[in-house]
Amino acid sequence: MPTADSFTALGAGNGFPFCPSRVDVTDAEGGGNYAWEMWSTIDGYNKDSTEDRTVAGIIESKRLAMLYIWNTYQLTGEVVVSSDSVSNVNSEDHALHGDPDADPIPLPPKSRVCLPGNGGFGDYIEIEDADGNAVYNLSIRVPLKVTAMYDGITSEEENFIGYGIAEPGKTGIYAFSDDLAGFGDYVYVEFHCTARGPESDCFSGEFCTTKRDSQYTSISMGDETLHGVGVAELSNLEAGGFPTINGSTLSATTLFLSSYSEIPVSINLTSLTAYSY
Repeated sequence: MPTADSFTALGAGNGFPFCPSRVDVTDAEGGGNYAWEMWSTIDGYNKDSTEDRTVAGIIESKRLAMLYIWNTYQLTGEVVVSSDSVSNVNSEDHALHGDPDADPIPLPPKSRVCLPGNGGFGDYIEIEDADGNAVYNLSIRVPLKVTAMYDGITSEEENFIGYGIAEPGKTGIYAFSDDLAGFGDYVYVEFHCTARGPESDCFSGEFCTTKRDSQYTSISMGDETLHGVGVAELSNLEAGGFPTINGSTLSATTLFLSSYSEIPVSINLTSLTAYSY
């Protein structure tokens, strides 16, 4: 892992270089028809927790959220489709600043003092066939965003329960591939603070339209553990075989159907790495 330059920053006066979005996790309208079926703070307090929220837990969630925003360097994970892949993105070589066609500008901790609203890092490639037609894409991304989570209306601070990874309604830490050849297949794995619950509309043991596995899980960053909801989802309209999805292990495998063959696809998110000082 790289060594970052030490610095002092006021940021937004709240420990972050921005004001985190607020969300009421009990809001029946906030999640559309699914209304936050699952949610978890970064320290592991979730919808199924039976104990009262503690001040110590809230403080720990802020510590971990600040660690994630300021010090995340690399995501170890990959998307593999046939012989093509994207993997192991980092904030030095794969920083995102809003223009996908611009050369990446390194995003070390010191430069995050003015972190843009869409700041983060990731990689995206699109594969074409011999005739120049798009066949499939591969993407992996780490958004440097957190959400302030409330058990009740967000205007009352006594309802505050801590911070969570990413923002509801937007992508979390994820890996994704989409079949662009017209067969409608996709597969993705995501780590987020909110999610829809698991779902399967398989109509046989072999063929499915969509499947989703959602589980409370965690991802490591060195000696630290970040909690959230792991989601693995796929759409597999025509291809045979037996796809696998696992929200707990943040992994999925499936097949894309091409005009000539079935293309193997696999995705996994493994761990995060932090800068050292």
